[in-house]
Amino acid sequence: AARRRVVRIVSVTGIGGSAVAGGTSLLYLAIIRSQGDQSVASVTPWAVTFLLCAIVGVVASYVESPRSRSLLFAAVAGTMLGVGFLAIFSIGMLLILAGVLFALAASRAVTSGRVRDALMPCVVGAAACVVVPAALLIAG
Repeated sequence: AARRRVVRIVSVTGIGGSAVAGGTSLLYLAIIRSQGDQSVASVTPWAVTFLLCAIVGVVASYVESPRSRSLLFAAVAGTMLGVGFLAIFSIGMLLILAGVLFALAASRAVTSGRVRDALMPCVVGAAACVVVPAALLIAG
């Protein structure tokens, strides 16, 4: 018989990733404002993306379905990692930290031993890692 892991009521790593992502969003806006030479409006899509990832991370931390939880965490992990590498010389390390925490949360949410349940979050995360940063670059 296959052993089933029980999903925690709250994902601690998911909440941690959300705290880092949300804090980075606020830090980024504060840094841009302090420089004065660049309009905050030009970086708003980036900051909103970080904040949305933080919100989705909190929501995913409370989702009971392991599949939904893992897919949500994978999407925000991919987004944070992709954007983090683009921003590596400024706030990138914080975004990468958030992405790693979200990826850990996604891997812990997968409960079954089925390949599809483990593969789908990888596909979603990889797509988000490419699509979201590309959309932000095009929009900016």
